Amino acid sequence: MPTWKQILANNPDHSENYAARWRGFVEEGRDIDGEARLIDAMAKRGSRIFDAGCGTGRIGGYLAARGHHVCGTDLDPVLIGYAEKDFPQASWATGDLTEGDRPEGLFDITVCAGNVFWFIAPEGRVPALETIRRSLAPGGRAAIAFGAGRGYHFAQFFADCRTAGLAPVHTFESWDLEPFTEASDYLVAIMRAADDSDNAPVDGKEHATGPTTPTGVHPMDLSGLTVAPVKADLPGEGGCKSRRPGNGHATS
Repeated sequence: MPTWKQILANNPDHSENYAARWRGFVEEGRDIDGEARLIDAMAKRGSRIFDAGCGTGRIGGYLAARGHHVCGTDLDPVLIGYAEKDFPQASWATGDLTEGDRPEGLFDITVCAGNVFWFIAPEGRVPALETIRRSLAPGGRAAIAFGAGRGYHFAQFFADCRTAGLAPVHTFESWDLEPFTEASDYLVAIMRAADDSDNAPVDGKEHATGPTTPTGVHPMDLSGLTVAPVKADLPGEGGCKSRRPGNGHATS
């Protein structure tokens, strides 16, 4: 599967075509808000939400219209331009998750939908997941979703999450909360930052009962997860200036 950067190199008009495709869906009356409705249901009113890989801003824009404080980043400046035009009530910036670019401050929920991980090179997946983990406030959750069949297997995703310091909370096969099974061809993973408790059995049991994910880990079974304790980043001033850890570099 080519990365987004490779797609743009081969077809400079791809971003405009992508934006036009989604506008066409809206004109046809298609429901394009399923992801955003779930995030809205997860969030307390006025939550800080990071739309990671926001594209044209359809998810973050929906959430901002419902009173949440939304920052979104995408590596494609053309798509960010559409987000700024269509959803000015949210904050948008150009940034690359694989380079550690994220908005200042910490977030109650980070959402990474739209199959973003299809378009990240294998060597960039763990860094992108680490960026998502660093974006979370204490008690914050991340919702990450993508489909099967594009070269990123669900088992590898869960292994990469462990490496990046993310632990599973729930797993579903759709944004309307159908349960995830080994036969599922789509994954919606609700994750949190891992901590020391993730090295211990859950509820005193070695393994939880019920269906397992492709990694052999039940959605609520965090046993066998080995990560270093995660030190939370200090909150910033707010806004949506994308920065890279260690140098404060803004890409917007």
